[in-house]
Amino acid sequence: MTTGLNFPINSAKRQPATGNSPNLTHQTQIKPNRLLAFLVTFSFLAVAATEASTISFNFAGQGGIDNPGPVTGTAGAIDVGNWNNTGISQNDGPLALNDSDGNPTGATVNWSVNNHWTTNGGDTGGGNAQMMQGYLDNLQDRPPITISGIPAAYQASGYDVRIYHNTDSGGTMGFIVNDGATSLTYYSHQAGGNNSNFPLGGVDPFGGAAGFIGSQDTNPDTRTPSNYTLFTGLTGADLTITHIRGSVGDTRVRPNAIQITQIIPEPASALMLLLGSVGLVIRRRR
Repeated sequence: MTTGLNFPINSAKRQPATGNSPNLTHQTQIKPNRLLAFLVTFSFLAVAATEASTISFNFAGQGGIDNPGPVTGTAGAIDVGNWNNTGISQNDGPLALNDSDGNPTGATVNWSVNNHWTTNGGDTGGGNAQMMQGYLDNLQDRPPITISGIPAAYQASGYDVRIYHNTDSGGTMGFIVNDGATSLTYYSHQAGGNNSNFPLGGVDPFGGAAGFIGSQDTNPDTRTPSNYTLFTGLTGADLTITHIRGSVGDTRVRPNAIQITQIIPEPASALMLLLGSVGLVIRRRR
């Protein structure tokens, strides 16, 4: 006899066992989220730990007033320490170069001048005052400055070059920077003489430290005041810096110092790039 309690069981409607059996669907969904959380955390740590390395070298003064010597603290539009200094009577290279952490880089710089000179402004103390006084004299009549063996990390990420100038007379000077693949020509102008080119008022359009104004002016007739010339996006192992006259005032070329700075992506840009890559990974896993 059949009663109303004896319903047939439809196996297709059975629920899966719960107990300790793994829920594979749930695990598949949560793994990408765990991956995302891990990579976001790692991204913030990696970006926070990334700092640009800089190689800085100063041409110490000889002649003029006070004979300013080496940079002993921090200095530059990229404000760092561990500057490489020439002697006040060292009129040629090579000079082995350390980075801003004081580590040897394997790079060297060579130059040849008849003499160094100074701004005739007197050393008022501090790294910038020391760096912005002594300079290579009359470089427009001399061979190019050459920098060899720029570190592989700089080449891989790209690097910038800043050439500083503050002399004893006003005028426009130019530089041609060539890394074997790219050649860039820019001019920079000093409005007055005798140590009047540092510090400059205003905000550096290239984000440099207070007192510095950079130039990427292609006009040899420029009259826009600046105290360093900026060359960006270089990647070569070796550089030549050729010196050319401007066409305003005293057109002699007389650099005080040079900085080479490794290009590091802005933290926000680096993070967004990494998170975009994570999104692609998750999409593919699904």
